[in-house]
Amino acid sequence: MRWVMRLENNQGVGNMLDELILKSAGRFVTVTFTKKSGELRTLNGRLGVTKGLSLPVGEGVNHLDKAKFITIWDMQAKGYRAINRETIKSVTVNHQQFGEQNASE
Repeated sequence: MRWVMRLENNQGVGNMLDELILKSAGRFVTVTFTKKSGELRTLNGRLGVTKGLSLPVGEGVNHLDKAKFITIWDMQAKGYRAINRETIKSVTVNHQQFGEQNASE
């Protein structure tokens, strides 16, 4: 059984959704968001993956604005992807979906 929490699109919801990703503690998450091109995208991934880094952890530089983007390991593409915090539609973690109920359709 999947618990679904429907949230209205108001101020503060986006902050809650990105916080769910950041507090996922390495668990797998499914994120539905709008890409820069305007296309809706669903990504399955997780934070904390160090595979594929060209430099040891802590020595590399991420030039993305951390206040605007979350860098996450994409399990299908097997690479890092940046998600714009402002375009997150829904997040599923621990079999619970938060955000827009039909975001991936």
